[in-house]
Formats: sequence, structure tokens, C-alpha cells
Amino acid sequence: MPLALLGVLALALALRAGLAFALPNVVFPDEIFQTLEPAHRLLFGYGVVSWEWRTGARNWLFPGFLAGVMRLSAGLGPGSSGYLAGAALALSAIGALPAWAAWRIARRSTGAGPALLAAFACAVWCELVFFSPKALNEVIAGNLLAAAVALAPAPGEAAPRRRHFLSGLVFGLVVALRPHLGPAVLVGIALLSRSDPRRLAAPLLLGAGSAFALSGLLDALTWGVPFHSYVRNPTVNLLLGRAQRYGTEDWYAYLKAFLRVWMFSFGAILALFAWGARRHPAPAWIAGVVLLVHSAIAHKEYRFVYPAIVLIVLVAAVASAELLEALRRRRPAWGKRALPLAALAWTLASLAAAPRLSIRYVAIGHPSAESDLYWRLYPGVKPSFTALSQRDDVCGVALLDLGWAGSGGYTCLHHDVPLFELRGQGEIPAVQPHANYLVSRRGDTARLADYVRERCWSGLCVYRRPGACEPAPGYDLNARLAERDE
Repeated sequence: MPLALLGVLALALALRAGLAFALPNVVFPDEIFQTLEPAHRLLFGYGVVSWEWRTGARNWLFPGFLAGVMRLSAGLGPGSSGYLAGAALALSAIGALPAWAAWRIARRSTGAGPALLAAFACAVWCELVFFSPKALNEVIAGNLLAAAVALAPAPGEAAPRRRHFLSGLVFGLVVALRPHLGPAVLVGIALLSRSDPRRLAAPLLLGAGSAFALSGLLDALTWGVPFHSYVRNPTVNLLLGRAQRYGTEDWYAYLKAFLRVWMFSFGAILALFAWGARRHPAPAWIAGVVLLVHSAIAHKEYRFVYPAIVLIVLVAAVASAELLEALRRRRPAWGKRALPLAALAWTLASLAAAPRLSIRYVAIGHPSAESDLYWRLYPGVKPSFTALSQRDDVCGVALLDLGWAGSGGYTCLHHDVPLFELRGQGEIPAVQPHANYLVSRRGDTARLADYVRERCWSGLCVYRRPGACEPAPGYDLNARLAERDE
């Protein structure tokens, strides 16, 4: 691997991991309770169990991977800080795959410099930087999707069939992580094997089928029925309409969001994508099908189309590299000067889009919040609960006007103690004997009943009362969540 490419990949990792450590916010409850929390429960034996994990609507593949990462990295720091850092680093490293994929695809038709431009564009693009450290199925699936496309040999390229099998294996892993991407993956496999369907389609499909079959076997081992989660999830969310409880949007919501977030560079990205799609139809068509499928689903969140964003940016980045190569061949002197200018243009476009990655412009999946910017949403959750994880005297935690979904869960708390949800200050006396810590957004008061404020993180404050805790017989947060079907 060229040294310059390693530098770009190091930049991609540094941006993603640096963001995760500098702004450790929890934008989506799902990044805790659908992935990290079950991983924590698998590894340590306790955690919040949401409805998906009670009913078998989720596959254990991603939480199992995270549990392994957490096990290996737990010693990096006290309390939950070590394994949270390990998970962020691992996800950030996977988040660098689109940069490598863009370089690999561009290198087939360009020189080293233009190919590095493609990698650089994916390394610095704001949405790829922001989402990559998040423990979300659609995010890791999107980053692996870019790798799957890049691993597949180009049409007409003489390559062993094992390359196609490996590409298919990653495609299958993508579908196992995010079944909604199945139609797009099938379209991609068809396009990648179109030059010789009889010879190429078989290893691609065999690889994809093998990975997906293993995920079905995992369901059999964990839920008792093969592919249980892949049937249960769409049945409950789509056929029974559970997903619509969390809001619905018009079919064009994603296109509107792209226009508003990428406003200053939307035309350039669209033009580059259209030009690149002619030479690289597979990633372009995959992105289109991802958008089409998700636009047809009533419940929408911007993060759901992250795989499409990855491939749109990748195709546009590769197209910019190929245009730079064409300029370099016709005007060698101009080509050398154009490379840093093109890199600067991608950087400025990303910086222009970054502040528009906000509820004000996306308006999908966040009806209300304390801040518009995704970068600043709920920043106090992880640091406050991670600080609690490092205290030895925690015997119960009350959540005032916070709710379990707005907390860091046991993933961040890392103490096997009861969590109590309080809907107002009037409920404090009932749980005070059972919880010696209280977490609240009410930082305007130095005292709540017998609790004294100790420290606040971006408006989320930890309060403590002296003394130990009395047992709370019969109390079980998970039992209450089951009663409320949450």
C-alpha cells in the first residue's frame, strides 16, 4: 500500500476518532440500545433490554462484534471509558474504508495523485466523518458496502474468482447487518457480473449467500429459529406499522435533505455523480436503489440512507479524480497545480455542508432537541455516565426528566445497579432511599431534595446524596419496559 495512501487513511481515522473523543455525543438512542447495550449485556451480564431484543427482532452479529471489541479494549481506561474508546476506534477504522475504496476504484484508471484525491475526498467529507464512529447498523453496513464494490474486479479485469467470492462475502455481510440493503446489493451483483454472468455471478452470489446464511444460523443459535430477526423485524415495523409510531415523512424527504445539507455543493456533487455513474454504474445504481427503497418506507431518518451517501460521495470523488487525470494528460503543468486546488475544493465543500448537518435542514427523525447541530446534540450523556462508571459508591441512579432512552444505559454507567425514571421532582422522595445519584438536565439548581449537584457536562448534571442505598424489592426497569412495550 503506497505511503501517501496510508497518510490519507490515517487522516480519515484521525478525523473520525478525534470527533468521537472531542464530541462524545449520543445523537440517536439506537447507537446505544440497539448495539452497544446488548453487547454490554452479552459481555457483562446486565443491561437495558428494549423491545427489539425482547422479541428477537435484531440479529446478534453486530453486538457480538462490539462485545469482542469491548472485551479487548476494556483495559484502556477505568470504568466504561476503556471499551467505549475501543469501540470508537474500531468503528472509526472501519469508517476509513470508503477512502480506501475510492482510491482503489480510481487507481484503475488514473495516476497515483488523482487516486489520492478520491481517497482524500471521502476521508474529509463531513457526513462520513460524523456518522462513522456511531454504533449503528446502517453506518457500518454503508462503509462495508463501499469496500464490497471496491473488492470486486472491474469489468474485463482478469482476476481470480476468489476476488468475486470475497466481494460477495462482504456484500452478504452488508445485508446481514442491514437487510433493507438487500435489493440494492442484488442490483450491484448483477451489474458487477454483467460482463460474464455465467462465470462471475456464481462466486458473487455464493459469497453473499454464505455470509447471509451464517447470520441466519446465528439467529437459530440465539433465537431458536433460523432468520428469526429478519422475519420478525419487517413484520413488526412495516406490516404492523410499529415504525410509524416514531414519525413519518414524505417520499421526497431524503432528496430534500440532500439539497438542503449540500446546498452550496449540491450541483457539483450531482454533476460529478452523473459523470462518474457512466464509468462506474454499480455503485451509482446501488446508491439509487438504496434511496428508492428507503423513500418508499414511511418512517425516515437521515442516518438510514448513510449507505447511499457513502456511494454518492465515492462516485463523485472518483469522477473528480478521473477529470483531474484527463487534465493532467492534456496539460501536465496544470495537472500538478490542480491537485491541491481540487483537494481544497473538497475540503471547503465539506466545511460548508458540516454546519448544515442539523435538525434545521434535515428535519428527519428529531422533532425536538437542545441544539440544532448534529455535532452538538446531547453531548453530556456519555461523559456524565462514564464519570459515574468510575465511582465505587454508586448503588442506584435516578434519571430526572431524562428517561432510559436519553441515558447512556449500562453501556456508559457500567454498574449493575437499578435505574429509576422520574417524570418530575415530585417523584424524587419515593426513589431517594434506593438511589444515591441523580442525573438531570436541571443544572439551574444546586440542590434537588437531598441531592447536591456535583458537576455538569453540557447541561446534564450529576447530583449526589450521602449514604448508601436501600434495596428496592420487586423493582426491575426491564420488566417495566416490557409492560410499556418499549
